[in-house]
Formats: sequence, structure tokens, C-alpha cells
Amino acid sequence: MAMEKQKELVVRLLRRSKLGELDWVDSADGDGFVVSFRDNSVRIRSVLRPETLDYEISLLNDEGREVEVFTDPELKGDAPGSSWFSIMKELYEIARRSALGADKLLDEILDELDGDPKQA
Repeated sequence: MAMEKQKELVVRLLRRSKLGELDWVDSADGDGFVVSFRDNSVRIRSVLRPETLDYEISLLNDEGREVEVFTDPELKGDAPGSSWFSIMKELYEIARRSALGADKLLDEILDELDGDPKQA
């Protein structure tokens, strides 16, 4: 299977995630991060296998049922500017930071560090 649609999905998810247009949240089972669309959702998670780490994307229907699953090694062929592993890793990291509020946390800590040191 060529998996062209899956590749395009990964590219578009990464692009929109970089722009901050997707609202990633922690998955209900704590095993990855989910972005919801009108009737469906996408989950990304890291999967530790013997000797390797893969990134896995699941397509979930409106009932939360897994309809399709694919991993970075399955996306064979040229990746735009990088490997599919690198692209999915970047997507995973952006989703994680978004879901866990890493930037907000950093801003709060930096604000406190800018404050009056006598008050700390």
C-alpha cells in the first residue's frame, strides 16, 4: 500500500500544529495525544519496541473506535525534507507540548524570574 493519504495527513497535521491551529489534548488513556475534528480524531503516540522507537498515528471515528493505525516505518519513500521518523517525532513533540501546556509553563516561570528577586 502506497499510503499517500496517510503521508499527506502527517504533513498537514505537522503544518497546522506548527502554526498553533490544532488543539492537542492528552488522550483519555494517557497514552499519547489527540486532536479532534468535527466527527473524528487523530491520536499520536510513541511506541517503544525492542531495539527501536516508533511513532504511531491512529484514526478514531466519532465513537472513539480505532479505524486505522500506521507507524513511521510504514511510510516508506521520500519524506519532505527529512525522514518520516523525524517528521512524526516533531509532530509528537509539538502535540505533547501543546497538550501539556509547556509554553504557558515556560512563560509563567520566566515571568517569575523577571520579577523582583526580593519577593521570591
